[in-house]
Amino acid sequence: MIPAIDTALVGMRASLDQLERTSQSIANLVSSSSVSSGNLIEDVVQLSLAQHAFEANAAVVRTANEIIGTTIDLLI
Repeated sequence: MIPAIDTALVGMRASLDQLERTSQSIANLVSSSSVSSGNLIEDVVQLSLAQHAFEANAAVVRTANEIIGTTIDLLI
């Protein structure tokens, strides 16, 4: 496959893993009797970072796809 797409897919997987871990952390905080606002804020920030990382990697995949399509169009 194309290295840029491979790298972006690895990044997307890492972002999804981070989302899963952080979601579990938030669920654990909510289910416990003592919710620390500091931990919750940190987890929400981590969710946002993971979301943006996923979106950035998805943009790389879209751009690589467009470049491949343009290259094919030029060759035909």
